[in-house]
Amino acid sequence: MMSHDETIPFEALYESRDGLAVRLDGAPRIGAGGQPYTHHRLVVADGRPGATILATRGDEVLLVRSFRASVGRDLWELPRGAGDEADREAEPDEPELVTGVRELREETGYAAGRARLIGRYVVDSTVFPQGMGVVHCEVAPGEIPGATDGEVDEVRWFAAAELRSMIRNGAIIDANSLSGLALWLAGATEG
Repeated sequence: MMSHDETIPFEALYESRDGLAVRLDGAPRIGAGGQPYTHHRLVVADGRPGATILATRGDEVLLVRSFRASVGRDLWELPRGAGDEADREAEPDEPELVTGVRELREETGYAAGRARLIGRYVVDSTVFPQGMGVVHCEVAPGEIPGATDGEVDEVRWFAAAELRSMIRNGAIIDANSLSGLALWLAGATEG
């Protein structure tokens, strides 16, 4: 099997700075059959890594419910968010850790007690190569959540057994949550 690293000459084809920065890039490629095509990739937040937050309180995991216009329905998900430049400056080797702690507070009102990076993944290696870190945050029992940024519709704690059922029956379907839960359920211990 052939393996190679290559710098691909992507150029911006479209860019939007309304809210979260989004850019569509394209690069000329030659397919396996020798046919030329344009390979596209989506870049969000200028390519800075984001974080998926696995917040636990004892045996419970925190999920947020949000309406996702792209799929046309409400979804239960792990909290998540894009990194910003301040996160990278605060922790150059693990900016996802800073992003995760910040996003947990902003979206849910909860403060992270102990926080650690338990793994990393790429959202979609074909067209959406956004790097993400899974940040495990422990929340103290009895903690009262503070103010939020209003980004999510509901915040709720779920038992681990409930999560397994939600995954099996399709109640949790987004790649970020599935990746974060897979790392956690597999016992990932990075960090």
